[in-house]
Amino acid sequence: MTDFDIPRYFIGDVADAAGVDTVTLQNWIKRGALEFGEHDREGKGHGSRHLFTFRTALRVATTAELVRNGVTPQRAWGFAGRASIVDGKAAPRGYVTIDGQRVKVGPREGRRYMGIFGDGQSIHEYYGGNVTTLDEIFEGSAENDEPVPFASVIIIALTKIEERVRAKLAARM
Repeated sequence: MTDFDIPRYFIGDVADAAGVDTVTLQNWIKRGALEFGEHDREGKGHGSRHLFTFRTALRVATTAELVRNGVTPQRAWGFAGRASIVDGKAAPRGYVTIDGQRVKVGPREGRRYMGIFGDGQSIHEYYGGNVTTLDEIFEGSAENDEPVPFASVIIIALTKIEERVRAKLAARM
């Protein structure tokens, strides 16, 4: 079990780090839009409290960011689960492996972005310098000449979300 998987954060801490009200997070859980992770501890009975891992806190924060951009909580949770975490750190220099593919991290190493395209199904994660402009996303690039067939995309900065969550939860890490 990595430090990412130790349950140590209360629901209020996770909600604060994600930028949502505790009641909102509780409602998402009650409605089944969010599920507990493998290492989270679900509070059972009166007076017991949920404990979340850092991995789940990041997923909740990513979900909240997508919800702020118009994605439903349940769909956002699914998309957030597809965001990679590279050993609990920003992406290293060189290469990382995502879904079995080696991805080169470019000159802006450590920056991670997620793009969800207009069909609400297609998702792509961008690392470091592997995409530089919106034109490359929509029109293709030298490496990939196929443009996306959609006219819209939601782009969120996974690195910024992780930095915010780390800062908010630092006292409990």
